[in-house]
Amino acid sequence: MSTTEATEIRYGNLRKPVLPGFFGLSAIPSGILLLGTLVMLMLIFTTNLWVGLIEMGIVLAAVLPEAIPTADGQGRYSRMIGRFRFNRATRTGENVLVQGLTGFVPDGQCRLPGVAAAVELSTARDVHGREFGLIHWTKPDLYSVVINCFPEGRSGMDKEVMDAQVAQWAAWLSQLASGEEIVGAQVVIDSAPDSGERLRRAVDRGRSASAPAYSQLMVEQVKESSRAGAPTVTVRITITFNAKLEGESKKDVQVRSREEMAAAIGDILPAMTGTLDGTGAGQGSYPATVQEITDMTRVAYDPAAGPAVEKAQQEGGTQIPWSQAGPITAVNHWDAYQHETALSRTWQMYGAPKGQFFAKVLDGLVAPHRDVAHKRVTLVYRPESAARSAQIAENDVTAARLVASQNQRTRAAHRLAVSAAEKTAEQESLGSPLTRVGLLVTVTVLDPADLGRASAVVRRTLAPPARLQLRLPHGAQDAAFVAGLPLGMVPYYHGSLASFADGM
Repeated sequence: MSTTEATEIRYGNLRKPVLPGFFGLSAIPSGILLLGTLVMLMLIFTTNLWVGLIEMGIVLAAVLPEAIPTADGQGRYSRMIGRFRFNRATRTGENVLVQGLTGFVPDGQCRLPGVAAAVELSTARDVHGREFGLIHWTKPDLYSVVINCFPEGRSGMDKEVMDAQVAQWAAWLSQLASGEEIVGAQVVIDSAPDSGERLRRAVDRGRSASAPAYSQLMVEQVKESSRAGAPTVTVRITITFNAKLEGESKKDVQVRSREEMAAAIGDILPAMTGTLDGTGAGQGSYPATVQEITDMTRVAYDPAAGPAVEKAQQEGGTQIPWSQAGPITAVNHWDAYQHETALSRTWQMYGAPKGQFFAKVLDGLVAPHRDVAHKRVTLVYRPESAARSAQIAENDVTAARLVASQNQRTRAAHRLAVSAAEKTAEQESLGSPLTRVGLLVTVTVLDPADLGRASAVVRRTLAPPARLQLRLPHGAQDAAFVAGLPLGMVPYYHGSLASFADGM
């Protein structure tokens, strides 16, 4: 009798498409260096050697900062431009938001800040009659829906089941690239302290007035202990659709109305939620309503209001309008975001796990941590069209081969890069479209003194096992906070976010 042990599948081959350059430089600095070399040769032939050398020295001095990136992989010019913009916003007070009845907004409302200020929220229904909230990002004309999920966890799960869920999730993601109307998706895992309100209400509903005094005492102790209950974890998925449909030419663009988008999304939403069952998202996933989205957003900006909101939900609903979901006060700092009674810090992934990894690589990052009460991990997906996927895959192979050929001694890393690029191109040609992946990690504290400890946990304890390289979107913490919320924001379509939107 023989036994066969299931082998755990490894995953990997995550690549960031880049254009090849000279001496490890990116495309733009390489172009400047090439142009400077041509100008130097012209000056040498038309004037003299020294003029050409001086010109080349100026070009090298200009390119050098980009050749030596910062510790978090960001270009120094990008950092300088970001610092300049942030300082200008600080001087003019643009980084401070005060709204509400005593604020500086004309109508006294408390809308979402920054890029989300013009977001509209309305009710729609799918083909099965289910009500769902339709989020409209008015400036880029994008529409998003939020799906509530209930994953059962992987404790005690067989490897075969886990691998099947990963495969099903890959198939679900491939649906996103089946049409040009879907431009993004999010998976948001949010952990926060449980207020214990639901447990206390459940206990009170089952109490008997004639119960013995000892039993009533025990029940009261259980209710008191629930005030310091275990963390609660919520998982939501968003799907974002583009209202613009391109015709045969780029100038031939059709912009669909809100009613047309509601009907189109309502037609495919049941299929999108139904196919989530086998992905590990749990059974019974359903689209979130307008009130659920509003309450979730309000608590994100004011965590101290969480228990009151949960209590109101148990008693019939909060009735909070979308125009009051934002913060009354907010301040965008260089490396943090202050909103209402809380202070948040968001990191952006700039380096994905290299090489191969297992399906559980992010388990520690998304799980609740005793030293980080409020934590939100957001996976951002942006599918590429079939034509664009093929072009990116081919360019990546060309770039990898060019980098390898520029080195007299081809190192193992170069050979692996070429092999990975060729493998990606092969998979793409077999029908697996490319999808850009980003990741955001947000921690929120009620006491500013706790932010340093929470930040240290993320950088030193949670990120290394996940093999992630994280950096702070300096000066864009407010936009990063919104991008991490399950509202369907796609940073790529917000040109003003520049460096933060890179790769997302």
